[in-house]
Amino acid sequence: MGRRGGQKAAQRWETDPEGDYAQRQRATMKKTHRRKKMQGQTTRARVQLFIGEAFADTGKIPTRREIMRETGLSEATVKRHVRSLREDGLMPD
Repeated sequence: MGRRGGQKAAQRWETDPEGDYAQRQRATMKKTHRRKKMQGQTTRARVQLFIGEAFADTGKIPTRREIMRETGLSEATVKRHVRSLREDGLMPD
């Protein structure tokens, strides 16, 4: 798009924030955010399912590396989901 394209887009937002262009962009962003939110929820569910199954089989919570290997997720993603599961009380003790 280049520098001028970005400047023109910014100018359209400023001059007519409720115009056709701005509304189309908001609709696109809303759709994208909804899809990303669902992806995060399903990823968290995959992590929770693996932890639950591993705990039921072995009686121990799997390590981060085991979760990463099984789910194919990055360390940061696994960390974030494990933390959120702990905070919500959904991790076995």
